[in-house]
Amino acid sequence: MTHYFEAGRGILRATGGEPASVLDAVASRYIGANPKLPHVFRVHPSHGVRMDRHGGYCFELERWYADAPVGSVVCAWAKVWSDKDAGLPLAVRCRGPLTVSVNGETAFRSWHQLETVHEIRSPFTAKLRRGWNHLVLTFERTLIGFGGVLGAAHPKWVPFHVLAPSLERDGQAGWILAGPFDDAGDAQALIARTAEAPEAAEGPLAESAIGWSWLPELEWPEAAGAAKAAAAGQPEAGAAPAGEAALERRPVGQLRRMYAEAAAGESAYGWTRWTAEASPVPAATHAAGFTLRGRFRGDAAVYVDGAEIGRIAAPDWMEAEFHFIAAAGPHDLLLRSECPAGGGEWGFTAELRNADGTPVAFCLPAPVQGAGDSAWLYAGPFPAGETLEPDRLTTLYRLPEWEGRAAYWRLDKPGQHIRVYAENPQYGKWSYPLGVTLYGLLEAGRTLGRTDLVRYVLDHMEACTSLYRYSLWDAQEYGMPSVNHLLATMDMLDDCGSQGSALLESMKDGMPAGAEEVVRAIGAYMRDQQERLPDGAFYRDPPDIPFNRDTLWADDLYMSTPFLVRYAARTRNKAYLDDAAHQFLKFRDYLFMPDRKIMSHVYFVRHGKANGIPWGRGNGWTVFSLSELLPALPEEHPARAELLQLFRDQCEGYLALQGKDGLWHNLLTDPGSFEESSCTAMFLYAFARGIRYGWLEEPRLYETAVRRAWEGLCGRAVDATGNLYGVCQGSGYSFSAQYYKNGLSAVTNDTHGVGIVLLAGVELIRLNRHLYGEGSDHADEQG
Repeated sequence: MTHYFEAGRGILRATGGEPASVLDAVASRYIGANPKLPHVFRVHPSHGVRMDRHGGYCFELERWYADAPVGSVVCAWAKVWSDKDAGLPLAVRCRGPLTVSVNGETAFRSWHQLETVHEIRSPFTAKLRRGWNHLVLTFERTLIGFGGVLGAAHPKWVPFHVLAPSLERDGQAGWILAGPFDDAGDAQALIARTAEAPEAAEGPLAESAIGWSWLPELEWPEAAGAAKAAAAGQPEAGAAPAGEAALERRPVGQLRRMYAEAAAGESAYGWTRWTAEASPVPAATHAAGFTLRGRFRGDAAVYVDGAEIGRIAAPDWMEAEFHFIAAAGPHDLLLRSECPAGGGEWGFTAELRNADGTPVAFCLPAPVQGAGDSAWLYAGPFPAGETLEPDRLTTLYRLPEWEGRAAYWRLDKPGQHIRVYAENPQYGKWSYPLGVTLYGLLEAGRTLGRTDLVRYVLDHMEACTSLYRYSLWDAQEYGMPSVNHLLATMDMLDDCGSQGSALLESMKDGMPAGAEEVVRAIGAYMRDQQERLPDGAFYRDPPDIPFNRDTLWADDLYMSTPFLVRYAARTRNKAYLDDAAHQFLKFRDYLFMPDRKIMSHVYFVRHGKANGIPWGRGNGWTVFSLSELLPALPEEHPARAELLQLFRDQCEGYLALQGKDGLWHNLLTDPGSFEESSCTAMFLYAFARGIRYGWLEEPRLYETAVRRAWEGLCGRAVDATGNLYGVCQGSGYSFSAQYYKNGLSAVTNDTHGVGIVLLAGVELIRLNRHLYGEGSDHADEQG
């Protein structure tokens, strides 16, 4: 018997199991735990340590330290945040001796084989403490190599991103490097400093306080020279006399500095924001006058909130003023400048003043971590003659692009580009368990009349789809994308089918930006790219995950067929529906165990054998998905009769295995395994649909099972505040039943189960209405 909480704490006692109340509690708890926080925008040093497409940081130290002598060492330093004490699975390859220290303690030390056979990948676990954790990598130069690759042990599922650890780069992404040092003594000094956890008291350590020279560079060479001159008490060459107005200083030509390869006629944009104070002019206008004064080299156009306020032809440095009216509140200023003929300086300076002559400060148009005191973002260069719509440019959620090319925003500092990071635990992310969670929230919102739940799902989807184009570009530019990494690097059904199906369902309620392109990409992937066996069945053969190669999983019926069903309806192309039916027939041939009328979890193509293990959620995925396919199949479809019989057979098999408390077990045939919530909810869902659609030949037996399952969930797995217990963790596979019984654990509020329980409750409400009528006193009873 499984106990997830004390008797009486289940939501059954508080609500009687009334489905609408349970849905409201579970959905509200999830929304409260995962608020609609935006993505994070960070400065990323593109000239720093780069990632490969597998999410590993590539320390190609010869780039910076080509002359480092044999035996010298270089340090790489970064920090990561952890919400709790936990282990972080990492893996490393190296081209010489390497030590990894975490918070001053050695977490990994290379050995001779690893140092000489560079293809060996060695996993290890870094122990993190709650709060900031400092990682220091110490690389030794040898005759045959220098550097290595460090990344997540399982980057597809748990990407690994680090932040710069120093005060000067606070909020920026990436590593900083120092060296080469003659021996490891300096490295040990740094490791000792990081063990002190300086953020807890005084904030990040300053590079200047440590005293070494750090890479990548933070300032342009001329700015760095000015800083050194100022420190020495000498004026910078060409500097303006003290007190001279900002516009009288020597022009800096920042666009030439950032876009040195731009040709005449190509353009770049600068974007900033300011806030107009409440106006002293008559209330009828609520607006005030402003003057933008600037110096320009390169023909320029100026836009305020998307409207052009003026142009200037500036083949050489020229001053210009623009006068305009603006209401109180924040405003976007966008400036387009064309690269002049003849080369040389290219750029602009600008200042804004109120009608009374007082200056107005500019600020970044969006919060960018690690940007320091920068006030402008820049994008370019764009081809000659290309003019982008200003109101489509002034957002960080859209990639500025044209004719297959694109350019995202950056700062006027060396290599300091902006990247989008998905740092929320769940909201705004793309993954297969989130797909079924969002589907459950959407259906719960529709059923309960809670438009806030529907809006939440649409906003979550748009947070992904609006950045789809960006994530593809980010992957090309930086290796592994910092957002939507599963969608952008699609190579498995897990990456697209579940959330793609929920996206198609959500498109009935609204149209998230970019959604059409995403579903087209998923449809094309399933049709043209997903690996298939000779008989057309989907199987797994991802090149970068050896464990998954040559396998066919019951799970993948949910990762594919609900999407295919919905995509067939949207495109009016029955080939996708036929493919969904074909997949079920083929998976039946590989996985169905006729003696028990249930499914094996996995078929191993290389060995030509199914593992014979009846994992609960794997079986749940199949019958859940089949109950979504059958309503879409026309009566005359050639596969319908076989699939209807498969549904009846499976339901008969699962009915016989229901536990005494109404729940099913993680290992369906082993009552000694834990009671599992997600498969219970999926069997309930399928049974209820089978009754409603008339597919089941003894509906009263299944109705009893539905009500026992719901009572079991509400009494034993969902507590009075909507927490969900007993969800099996994300699973691999094995040919041993012990893996499923003892190697997998039950977790709380896991997205593999939350949405499925919501969908089960929705189906129970529909079943009650079907049996008792919409207006019946019993229509929404638990029973």
